[in-house]
Amino acid sequence: MAAFFLRLANLHQYMEITIQQSDLIDAGFAKLFRFYNDELSIEQIQPALLLLDSEVPQRLNQFLKQRTLKQRRHCIKKIDQSVNQKISSVEAIELLYRIFLLVYPDPAGLDYYTKKLNQKQLNIFDLSHILAASRPLKLLFQSGVLIFLYHYSLSITVRIQLKLKKLFLTREIESSDQNENLKPLKYQTSHQQIKNNKNSTVIKLNASLPRTKSLRIAIVNHRAGSDFSGGEKLVLEYAKYLNEVADVELITTTAKDYISWANFYDAGLFSEDGIIIRRFTIDKKRDMLSFQRLSKLILFFLKMVTQVGQSPASIAGWRKLVWLSLRHLSLHWIKKQGPVSSSLQNYLKDNYNDYDLFIFHTYLYDTSFSGLANTAGKAVLIPTAHAEWPLQLPIWQSRFLNPNLSFIFLSEEEREMMHRWFPGIQDGPVLGCGIHSTKDSIEIEKLLIQKKSKNETKGQFSQLYNLDKFVLFTGRIDSEKGCRRLIGLFLAYIEATKSKVKLVLIGSRSMTVPNHPSIVSTGYLNETLLNAALNECSVYAHPSPYESFSFSLLEAMAVGAPVLVTAQSEVLRGHVLRSHGGLVYQDAADFIVKLDILLKNPKRFSGGLAYVNQRYSHEAVKGPLQRYVIEQVKKVSN
Repeated sequence: MAAFFLRLANLHQYMEITIQQSDLIDAGFAKLFRFYNDELSIEQIQPALLLLDSEVPQRLNQFLKQRTLKQRRHCIKKIDQSVNQKISSVEAIELLYRIFLLVYPDPAGLDYYTKKLNQKQLNIFDLSHILAASRPLKLLFQSGVLIFLYHYSLSITVRIQLKLKKLFLTREIESSDQNENLKPLKYQTSHQQIKNNKNSTVIKLNASLPRTKSLRIAIVNHRAGSDFSGGEKLVLEYAKYLNEVADVELITTTAKDYISWANFYDAGLFSEDGIIIRRFTIDKKRDMLSFQRLSKLILFFLKMVTQVGQSPASIAGWRKLVWLSLRHLSLHWIKKQGPVSSSLQNYLKDNYNDYDLFIFHTYLYDTSFSGLANTAGKAVLIPTAHAEWPLQLPIWQSRFLNPNLSFIFLSEEEREMMHRWFPGIQDGPVLGCGIHSTKDSIEIEKLLIQKKSKNETKGQFSQLYNLDKFVLFTGRIDSEKGCRRLIGLFLAYIEATKSKVKLVLIGSRSMTVPNHPSIVSTGYLNETLLNAALNECSVYAHPSPYESFSFSLLEAMAVGAPVLVTAQSEVLRGHVLRSHGGLVYQDAADFIVKLDILLKNPKRFSGGLAYVNQRYSHEAVKGPLQRYVIEQVKKVSN
């Protein structure tokens, strides 16, 4: 560790650029002033808006609220002129929301209004007034009615008001239809879905299974199967590890979508790639509107008595009384969070004696919250916890402080945080999960080299997308994962350095990706192309502030890619510090300097490969996991 900090102290000799955070922020606001003075177009200020939104959102909000009626009208006109020419309909709607309402649109609203714009059932001016009339006027500096009358005559005002009512009615009807469509899907079974995965084979089994080994273990998760990544991937790997020493079942729900919890797969018992999966139906889909309202209500009270990232153990005095009073709402919240499957919970209770141990993955869902109570005395929890507000709710103490509950942690940082937030919990090992080994990575590289012709200088992925140097992110492209901030910081780097490097985002999109020549968004890719991208990237960037392990970061390290991670995540920061495999950034200016160093001196940060091979090979994780589980079974039996 000391050697790494010495390396950090010597980084200045590799810094070819220096930049101040304050200069970046001032330049961003200067661009916004020029835009409102009709000197810049809407697409020219998009990067500045993204940067300011990520670095100084409150200051940006104050600036936007102070715009005059004339400036607001000018902004609407600019967006209207650019839509479907310089910017897409989706980008136009996001800009309207962010500039006038100070928030980004919800997915349902974004999809709905995009469709109406594309069908020409409304225009940008109509949409601006619909938003003003449908949102709290306190978000606006002036009254939405004044803006409305400023633009239009009385006749047009009446027309827009009628259209507004009609659109709201149709949106409610369409939303209702969509909710109906979230009921169990009969046209696509788990067989059909998983058979699309060439690496997976599914067999329907009888309801009863004889024991073949002395131990029988259940691993419980809200979703499970080979067509998932992230935590579900970890659960599947753990099942494979433990299958060598015990009869293992994955007990899960029929959900595929974690937003609605709609029943998707068939209920029943299946064998998937040699792993037994037992699926149970979910009682009802999640009502996102009521769930979000309840979350906002609880957050309102939490902010009165806690700070962001504050341990519940440090709450005292009258604040603790208010905090404890939230228990009833919190219990209601975990049921709203879901997924609630009474058949799954009844199975755990009725078959308690048939299993030697129950391993629950992730604390956040009702499958674990209710399941831990129904399997008390035989339970192990993999919390996958980080410092987020749901962990501050006053309901976890009754679960975590049970002296008979054992733990498995995925990182040193998670383990330390859990002991700090919940003093008195049982200790447990830090195991993580197996990642592709060094040997696997070398074999991938050899295959890529063999596929190149004699005259080719680019790898398979780089050829396909016509790339030279590129920064890579893989995973769900979501603002909650820090992707919007990553885009803003990267565009600031491009402007500051005039570099030709590109940002490549691989994964499903849960947010809008700007149409920019320096950004490539591929969507979902197969494993071959994903491995090629990891091998060929110049730098791997991970912006997520909420991580408990991070498969994607370690997969990048496993091929020797230098990594750049946000300091907001203690887990990501810990991986980088221990591996000497990259750098950590604090803010936009730091991001620009650190990315420039990594791009120009990648060989100085190649320690990730050895780090992963030593700590996170399958063999390095499998043995300790098997021994720990056997120890817990012996402890329970005694």
